[in-house]
Amino acid sequence: MATSISVTSTHLCLATGISIIVELSFSDTLQIGQFKAYDFFGDGSFYLLDVPGHAVGYMAGLVRTTQDTFVLFGADICHFASSIRPSSAPLVYQEPFTHISTDAATFYKDPPVAEKSVLGLMEFDADPCILVTIAHDPAALDVYDFFPRGNLNDWQQKGWKEAARWGFLSELPYNGKTVRPVPVDRLYKQGQKVDAWSYLRHNPCGFGKVWKRAYFIHQTPTAESQFPC
Repeated sequence: MATSISVTSTHLCLATGISIIVELSFSDTLQIGQFKAYDFFGDGSFYLLDVPGHAVGYMAGLVRTTQDTFVLFGADICHFASSIRPSSAPLVYQEPFTHISTDAATFYKDPPVAEKSVLGLMEFDADPCILVTIAHDPAALDVYDFFPRGNLNDWQQKGWKEAARWGFLSELPYNGKTVRPVPVDRLYKQGQKVDAWSYLRHNPCGFGKVWKRAYFIHQTPTAESQFPC
């Protein structure tokens, strides 16, 4: 059965101030890798990919940056680059360090389906002409040129894929510690650190508890730790 997604026409929003909702239906006529795809502009410059598992109707974006290179914006297909690296080739160690969480409080709507989407993401990641970037990978902060200093078009020429590929290793625990400090060290409100437990318990949109790594990934027990909010 096709997955239906609502997409807002931002161009019309900006031009007229009116938001028009267009419901898309992924068919079997176009598929890129393991994912059903939709050619958004009809010219091969930007594709929406149907990547189920994290949330209902979840999508990723595949953007053409040159004639033969692309950037895949994977968003929350997985929360850690260690979920897709290493893969089955070319290293001896062929299993990724982490997997999609199946904890009762997981942030994935359908963990088994989400794991299949991650496997599909691995195929893109193995292609030297596709730069895969996900929402929570801090390695991008160290490597990419962000607007207005630059754009993504010449990522391959600049070697960003190679430079960022193993940046996640500093997030993995070693002797009970991680090399890289977390990008956000606490929950902040108006520039001041607040007690995460108290804030989330009283915030109507909160979860009433500090997030744990188990909600996002499967990992060894020694790596289990609370996320500083």
